[in-house]
Amino acid sequence: MNALLLRWFDIIDETAFLSKGMEKFTPQSQQVIYSLGILISLELLRLDQDFAMESMSQYSYLQKPDVLVKLNSILGVKIVDYGAASPLLLAWSFVLHAFSLALMGQDNDGDADSKTGLAYNDPKYDDFLCQVLPKYKNIDDSNRLDVVEDLGMYSGGLASQAMKLGAFTKLAELFETLPQKLEYASTGANLLLTSLPYVNMTESIARVIHKIISPFKEVSEMFFLDVFADRALTLSKAKVPIAISPFLILGQCFGADLFDLISQMNSYMQELPKGFRDYDFVTREKTSQIELTSDLLLFEHRQEDGQGGFVLPAGTRGELISTAASSGATIVMWNCDYNGWTFLGRILEQSDLDGTWGQLELDILSVINNTLETLLERNRLDDAGELLNFLSAGLGQADIVALITRKLEDAFYNRDIKLCTAGVKFLTLLIAVDPRRVWPYLGRTKLLERNGRGGYLGIILGAVEIVNNDFEFTIAVIELVTALVRDSLASSLDTTISSKVRSEVLSKFTRHLIDVFESFSYWRYSKPEQRISIAISTLNLFSLIVHSTYRSDGATPLEEKVVATLSRASQLITNEFLSTAESAARTLSTILGAIESAAKSNDVLTGGTNLLDDHELIFVNIALQFSSLLVRVRSVLQLPCSYLERKLYEQSPDLVLIFLRYFALHSAVVDVLQSIIGGYWPDEQPSLLAHLGTQYSQMLIGCLGGALTTSLELDSTIAYICDYFSTIIESKQEGLSILLLSGKDTRNTTEKVETVVSLLTVLEERITRTAGESSQTKLPSMLADKMLNSISLAHSTWTLNAAEDKTELCKVLISYIKESLDVDEAVSSNFLLTDTSYKISIAARAIRIMSIQLYKSPKGPGAKAFLDFLSTDNNLIKYTKSFLVVNGFRPSLHGNLKRNFDHKWPKAPLSRYAATALLCNRPYGVEYLHDLGLLDIVLQNHVVWVDGYRGEVIEANVNLSYVDSQMCRVKSWCGFLTSLVLTASSLGDKNMLEKLNSVAAIAIETNLDDNLSLPFFRGIIKLRLDLAFFVSYNLSKTKMHTPTEQQLTTTFQLLADPSIEFLSAAGTSSLVLAGAEPGPEPGDSPVFYKQLLKILNLQLENISVDTGGFRLIQTIHGILDVVAIRGMKSVTNSIQENPTTSGVEDVVQITMILRKCLGFHGVSSLYSNLSQLMTDTGCDQAVMSLFAYSLDLCIVEDDPVFGELALIYLLEWLSIDIMADSLVLGGLLNVLTESPLARAIQHGVIRSTTHPRLFGIWTKGMLTIVLELLKQLGSRIVAEVIVFLNFYSAQIESALRYWLDPQVVISLSNIEETYQLYLLLDVVKKLADPDQTRVIPPFTDKVSVIDSLDYFLSHQRYLSSRLVVTTAEEQKLLLERPSNEDSTSVLAGKVVDQLADLREFLADSNN
Repeated sequence: MNALLLRWFDIIDETAFLSKGMEKFTPQSQQVIYSLGILISLELLRLDQDFAMESMSQYSYLQKPDVLVKLNSILGVKIVDYGAASPLLLAWSFVLHAFSLALMGQDNDGDADSKTGLAYNDPKYDDFLCQVLPKYKNIDDSNRLDVVEDLGMYSGGLASQAMKLGAFTKLAELFETLPQKLEYASTGANLLLTSLPYVNMTESIARVIHKIISPFKEVSEMFFLDVFADRALTLSKAKVPIAISPFLILGQCFGADLFDLISQMNSYMQELPKGFRDYDFVTREKTSQIELTSDLLLFEHRQEDGQGGFVLPAGTRGELISTAASSGATIVMWNCDYNGWTFLGRILEQSDLDGTWGQLELDILSVINNTLETLLERNRLDDAGELLNFLSAGLGQADIVALITRKLEDAFYNRDIKLCTAGVKFLTLLIAVDPRRVWPYLGRTKLLERNGRGGYLGIILGAVEIVNNDFEFTIAVIELVTALVRDSLASSLDTTISSKVRSEVLSKFTRHLIDVFESFSYWRYSKPEQRISIAISTLNLFSLIVHSTYRSDGATPLEEKVVATLSRASQLITNEFLSTAESAARTLSTILGAIESAAKSNDVLTGGTNLLDDHELIFVNIALQFSSLLVRVRSVLQLPCSYLERKLYEQSPDLVLIFLRYFALHSAVVDVLQSIIGGYWPDEQPSLLAHLGTQYSQMLIGCLGGALTTSLELDSTIAYICDYFSTIIESKQEGLSILLLSGKDTRNTTEKVETVVSLLTVLEERITRTAGESSQTKLPSMLADKMLNSISLAHSTWTLNAAEDKTELCKVLISYIKESLDVDEAVSSNFLLTDTSYKISIAARAIRIMSIQLYKSPKGPGAKAFLDFLSTDNNLIKYTKSFLVVNGFRPSLHGNLKRNFDHKWPKAPLSRYAATALLCNRPYGVEYLHDLGLLDIVLQNHVVWVDGYRGEVIEANVNLSYVDSQMCRVKSWCGFLTSLVLTASSLGDKNMLEKLNSVAAIAIETNLDDNLSLPFFRGIIKLRLDLAFFVSYNLSKTKMHTPTEQQLTTTFQLLADPSIEFLSAAGTSSLVLAGAEPGPEPGDSPVFYKQLLKILNLQLENISVDTGGFRLIQTIHGILDVVAIRGMKSVTNSIQENPTTSGVEDVVQITMILRKCLGFHGVSSLYSNLSQLMTDTGCDQAVMSLFAYSLDLCIVEDDPVFGELALIYLLEWLSIDIMADSLVLGGLLNVLTESPLARAIQHGVIRSTTHPRLFGIWTKGMLTIVLELLKQLGSRIVAEVIVFLNFYSAQIESALRYWLDPQVVISLSNIEETYQLYLLLDVVKKLADPDQTRVIPPFTDKVSVIDSLDYFLSHQRYLSSRLVVTTAEEQKLLLERPSNEDSTSVLAGKVVDQLADLREFLADSNN
């Protein structure tokens, strides 16, 4: 340390106190160097060290006489006449004086030597003393005391010389030159504290103290802990008001304690009026103590009302301080108690009345401001209000606020910049105390633009600040606007202040500050720190406005948001900074220039070559954060790409350089990169890889990989990198995505490097490496969750080939999955529940990775490890039972919270505080859904929020986190089981397939156990049902689906549950149910029943029961009742209201279920009851009505698909005789003959080639039904059938004569129709009596048709040329080829066979 000190002062000596070689620097730089030289020297002299000999550090330079000699030769001799070094000379004088006192033994317990009179008489200092005091040639015991005393006098001489050179003035200039820094202020404060015992406190010295310590509260607090500083303040207080300025100036640094100090003043120093003798001496012995014999007016009354004076009553005692012989003036300090704040307010009022506001009044206003500020910082809001009351107590008609604002208007007009600044600061502080006084004033003040006339804001800036190069007023205005914005947020629900006034005031200030931000970097500054202060504070303000506006309630228009008063200001900012025009370059120049300069390590605002200091780093960080905020807001608003984003793409190499050079900016840089690629893009998104180029893309990946690898990187930065990685994978940045995943540059360029580090590999290695570490070094749950999310997204892309050997990673993933199974669901702490949420989410990510591994590489080692794990200890079933369940949801908490909150604040319900997509990923925990930060701001003044609702919102957010993490795990597990089904099916793993039967059952049973009425779980319920169907369907394809009676019963119970609302939702489009299409009640009904119908179908088809037991028949009866009858009626009703393809699907599923149910043994016992149910429910009439009017219910034009489906459904029932009888009695044949659809067929000439749907209805429906009725009821319905034949005679005749045309086209459908018609005619003729036979229409005879058939059969090549495909089945047959020949299709052969069969049938029946 001493070597460093000597080397430094050698430099001081060699350069004549840093004056040699300074010519190459600018005058400003020279001043900075001089100033820093003083501070470095002061710091090396260690003025705060212990000077006592017995406790002095052995390493102190005071222990080295040779060092003292060297220092004195420089500081005590060579710079003694150098004014610029006077602070250093003063400091050295204090060091010598303290050293002399130490030698004398003062301030210690050392006993003086009897010979020398000194406590310390070590001769090692003799040479030093002789050189300092040359008159002493030798020092011995006889003169040692004199020498030490002379040393003290020598130091006093140096101090006097320093004061003559203006040491304190130079010290103040020093701090004017240098930026405000805590370390500088601490060094200056040490010199000041050292000097206090030796100087009288004057106004000039007080201002130096204020200049140095006031910017830093910690320095101020430390300063007044010193006994001499405290004494200086006390003495200054005693001189009030005759010498009030030092007290006011020091008081500005004293903090909140000044409030009490001034409130309880106990003395008043006065110069007695000339000739005043109305006092007596208290005692003859003490002639300095006096007592008033009459009242004494200390402060004049107001002329207007005669009030406001300060009068001392008779009997008040005081003490005579001094009497000036020349003037005869007598100074007395009266002992009286009074409130100093009231006195100060009275001074301000009188000065206002006299029109004499000057420096004293500014000091008073500064004291008020500083005291208010410190009171508010300590949350002493009541005392702050009391302070204003004290100040107003002695005033006349107006209070202190009115007085100051009136003077402030005068200051605006007179361009009094100091008073303007102090007044604006007062308004800023007043907002926290009484905002109702500030907003109306600002609404009417001439400071802002009014009625198209510019305000004083612009005038003062242009005419005063820019001219003087001093922008304290603008900085004060920015602070005022920031306070206004915060108050506007806090009073969003307060109607006592007009929201229109608040919105207008904020928008006008914002417009002005946008203009300031566009220009401030071009101004000259006498105080360079003001430039960076404006930059930081302005961007912070803009960020606050924009973020507060868009952070929540994204769906509500701006003017209706909770924070609507910020809407106009926010729009001004976004319109300016998110403009697409090139003109935005001026507005954005500071931000973009900061990025460019930071990349080059230049001064971000002046373009100098200096490295960035702390404040500049803060500004760059804020600029980057503001940029990413703006980009995300553009995506929220879905605006076109802005000029800012285009420039950010262009400057992406600069962002990489900033990441490389500045550790503190890592998070901000990655956040910007993520925002520009993860946003909304109406057009094609630019390629970030193309903008980065080869060099910078490699550099970026290297930097990101290094950050992920090192343990020194902040967790927040790693989280940002993971989010960035995930965003790239999900975006359209394919080239960059491949580079991140594989390290390979796929671009067609000669500059590319073949491979770099793969970020995916780095992530996997970090996860693998840290998983087994101790709890102290293990990855935080939030970080592990983000990493695994990135890895899972990477594995899910097709960019990666089949999974490599990930055995170690899989082991880690399995451990995470096992850990989530063991989480404690009974934890009550919000912190622990949040951590549990992350653990469950981590398991969900791990499961997703495993499912991808299984899908891409089912035989790989990773997949095998997980399959082996699941095959052990019945883990598949155990984990399925756990991972398909969602526990812990508290519906009463959320329901009661919403109801009570909305009742308390009806104009701003809880839904208005839902967080938006402005935040990339909502973290689990207290901020998950409801924006707690915004709620805290908006409701901070509401006691019921702080003491009650806040805790409930936190619990709700934490509970939703916990539930949502489980829902994510359900989704992942369902995805994994889907992959597992496919893998087991392809590998033929019967053991696994058998277990999957239980998985499907668990998926259904889990839904039955849930509260199905909660909308929150609808997505998960449907996901489980999708899983159950997928598993069941794939098992049925492999003949491994073996549902039990219990599983069938469970599925039916779930379908019949009222919460499923099957009967009300059946037939409705899923898009309508989801609210995507208009419907009766969009979004109100679930769509679970569709999958349940499919599952029911599969279970009925594959159920492992040969005979129908009683329990099974009960279930079948329920299915027929609820699904086949009541469900069918609901479907038909829904179709008639809104025909959709969903209705088609439902009818098909119900018909299939009906067919399978009727096929069970033992169902015949239910026939009678089922028939009654059909009649009682009106299902039969509903289905027949659906058939009748199906032409009006076409989904596709002229395609009455519902008519065909209705007949197919009825046909299933006709296999039951009692049902056939019931349907005939219900008018089935009448519907078949007299409905609108029937008449469309009765016109005839309905062919499979021209009217395929009507033809299908005719052949597969009508004819089949009539034949089935004849089979069931026989001659009882012959008359009705003959009527049917007469109605359809035209169609029948055209179908039979069809064969007589040699050019006819032939299909299997035509052959089937002909067969059915002749069969029907034959049956009717056999059952009919002679009278009935006579009314049967004559049709083409069989002989003619036989002849035609013979012709086709004898000319099979020609027959093949007349074939036509009319159904999907025929198309399939057309494409098939028989194994024995290649020339003829299977279809042709089948047609020939069926024609031959038809010919044989006709010939036999004709005989």
